[in-house]
Amino acid sequence: MARTVNQQSLIDQLEMAESINNRFEDIKCVNSPESGEKRGCFSLVFSANDLVEDKKVAIKAMDPECYTDTYRMIAFDREPEILRKLKNKRRCLKLISGPDNFDWQITTPSGDSSSLPVKYYVSDWLDIDVDTYFLEQQRHEALLKLRIFRSAVLAVDAFHSENISHRDIKHDNLRAYQDGEELVIVVIDFGTAAHFDDSLATSSSDYPNRTVGAPAFSGPEAFLGLASCREIGKLTDIYALGALLYQLFNHELFARARENNKDFSPVMTYLDMKLALLNTHEDKIKGWAKEAPPFKDMLEPPKFDSPSNNAPRSVVSILSKICREMTLFNFQDRTQKLLPIVTAVPLTSK
Repeated sequence: MARTVNQQSLIDQLEMAESINNRFEDIKCVNSPESGEKRGCFSLVFSANDLVEDKKVAIKAMDPECYTDTYRMIAFDREPEILRKLKNKRRCLKLISGPDNFDWQITTPSGDSSSLPVKYYVSDWLDIDVDTYFLEQQRHEALLKLRIFRSAVLAVDAFHSENISHRDIKHDNLRAYQDGEELVIVVIDFGTAAHFDDSLATSSSDYPNRTVGAPAFSGPEAFLGLASCREIGKLTDIYALGALLYQLFNHELFARARENNKDFSPVMTYLDMKLALLNTHEDKIKGWAKEAPPFKDMLEPPKFDSPSNNAPRSVVSILSKICREMTLFNFQDRTQKLLPIVTAVPLTSK
């Protein structure tokens, strides 16, 4: 998909600006269709140099094509607020500046010039892409993949400890930086995140007829009207981590393996019909508690040790147990603590 006229106009003006906020210069778009970069589907992401801290940073600007989408506007506004709550967390993305507005100059159909404020904020730049570990897992040693997974779990635990759930955990929302010998995973893109305790926690009206997160990594509950239910956000994140663990050692996507179970689709349809009759989150959770448990034996998670599994035999049973406990169909049965998982991950491939 090519850039729209509005996107190109905003990109050109930001890239041609000597600086913005008298601080950020040498601005380059890094996630447009032409760049081949897929992150930030509903925003434009730029690299820049921070004159104050003398380092490379990331600028995330609202995509002008999304300004009429209330949901996307809410999501964009939420992200810097969430990041502010995570300041000083080593494994969390650092907010450097903003939110602020850039005066985007436009020409109206009558030929007059006008300006519109485009929201942006600035965060740390994370150099290391970890997609290849998940998309080309056969090329990487087991020990390195185990360390990647362990670091990802610690990253999620860092914001879970602040009562924040992300709700869109997937491999392309992971970046990393090198800290001595350690590759530190950081989760990015908190637009769909929620804080349990305050106004940042979303209501069902924020997600009209939407499934939060990437379907390939979403728990079943996300498809059944519980996507914005803050009470189970952490369990949805845990499910996604389990799906990522599966993907690190299997060629087939977890979601595809899950849906190979002939009972999965009929049960989902049944539960969808039942929960659709209920209006509130509280009633839907009660409805789930009544309707979902009888199906748990029919809907066991996909076997971690699939025919394409490339984990060393010595650790398969351990990883199988971890993956299963994170991806149980019934979110009420899933493991709820991440630090025991960190301890259980074997840091050996022998």
